[in-house]
Parts: sequence; C-alpha cells; structure tokens
Amino acid sequence: MAALIEEDELLARECVRRILVAEHDGGAVSCDWLAFEARYPRAPGLTSSDKAFLALIVAVRFPRNITFWNLESLGDRRLAIVLRAMAKLAGSGTIAVGTRV
Repeated sequence: MAALIEEDELLARECVRRILVAEHDGGAVSCDWLAFEARYPRAPGLTSSDKAFLALIVAVRFPRNITFWNLESLGDRRLAIVLRAMAKLAGSGTIAVGTRV
C-alpha cells in the first residue's frame, strides 16, 4: 500500500480505488488485494505502464513468480518505488534507491 500511496497517480483514479477499496459496515475500509489482483488487468483506462507497475506491486504484496520484461515501461519514478518496496520486503532499511548527487 505504501508504494501505491507514494506513486499517488493511480490511487487518484476512480477505477483503481473502486477495485481496491472494500467498504465494511460502520464505514470502515480495507484493501481487498485478492480481488484487486484479479480485476486490475481489465480495469478501464490503465496503460500498459500502469498495469506493469501494479503487477509488480501485487507481486511484492503476494510473492509471485513474474517476468521483469515490462520494467522498461515503468520510468525512473515508478521503478524507484518498486525497488524501495522490494528492499522493504527483504527487511532492508539501508539500501538507498534514488538519484545520485
């Protein structure tokens, strides 16, 4: 979820929120990751880059065997977000991901 929040653009889209957020009695909300995983590939308005990013984020959330052929479509910003999510999943808080100065 942190990666989606950091990326910001996808969560701003109604089509993504509609398939990710599950509302419960009393106004509580949660993320329905399993439903999201099944539905995002068919969500209207998502580009191949959007879908590639979401596939990688879902794979970080629920470890999956995936191909990395679509990394080139992410761009620098989204690639850095995915790399930080992977480092966090591995338990590392010391690997720096970003532009060198």
